[in-house]
Amino acid sequence: MKHCIYCGAAVRSSGLLSSLFAREGLRYSDGRIICRPCHHTAVKNEAQLQVVLQHVKRCFEALGLIVQWHRLPIRLQHQPQMRQLAGSDQTVGVAQYTIYGRHVESKVTMLYGMPAALAVETLAHEAAHVWCRE
Repeated sequence: MKHCIYCGAAVRSSGLLSSLFAREGLRYSDGRIICRPCHHTAVKNEAQLQVVLQHVKRCFEALGLIVQWHRLPIRLQHQPQMRQLAGSDQTVGVAQYTIYGRHVESKVTMLYGMPAALAVETLAHEAAHVWCRE
């Protein structure tokens, strides 16, 4: 029995009724297995990423944390690129910095296809790294 990488729900293979309680699922091209409910909320494009970003911005503002969002590129990458960037299959987000004298240039990379709730948590975590650095 396969399980969703995000919520842990049992996922049945296409056409096999291995369990009456297993959810229908799919496999991303990088091998991740995800159930349909998690895939339904997954962040897979720029518009969905912007919704996540707006939520995180509101939370940061409510806490009084100032991030120069207009100078913070945020992008989605598939797992092979994330593995290359971070050196781990388990990485879901990375904040990178380049320091030019007194100027810090930051960017955040997040894993393509995460459910929105995990994407919000990941972006908030990575943005907090940026906030600490800046």
